[in-house]
Amino acid sequence: MNKKLINAVARQIGGIKELKNHASDICNYGAAGGFNGFIYYTDTVAFTKKNHALIMELLNNYADDMGVNVLELLSGFNCFKGMNEHEIFDGLMNPRSDDRTTIYNGLAWFALEEVSSFIDNN
Repeated sequence: MNKKLINAVARQIGGIKELKNHASDICNYGAAGGFNGFIYYTDTVAFTKKNHALIMELLNNYADDMGVNVLELLSGFNCFKGMNEHEIFDGLMNPRSDDRTTIYNGLAWFALEEVSSFIDNN
């Protein structure tokens, strides 16, 4: 797990103590359960923009480990149900996409959940 991403998630949620306090709940209930710094689109989209490279690195590693490509992986995320790979790709790559907010929100939640899993298991 990239230490920079851990620190970014910790800052967003309110500090490393808050992250450690909520890691188990995030793992059990998912980011959609509503955790400080990851509730409103304004927060999650800004987080993803600021940490895009770190999130994409994690996403690529995760996809490689699973033996799928990134679009296949993302199309299985609950928060992207009903979206096809074209819509997901457009949201990732096109700054003017109607799906950009949904995709960036999902990427922020992915980072929160993966970092929380790492924290909870270590």
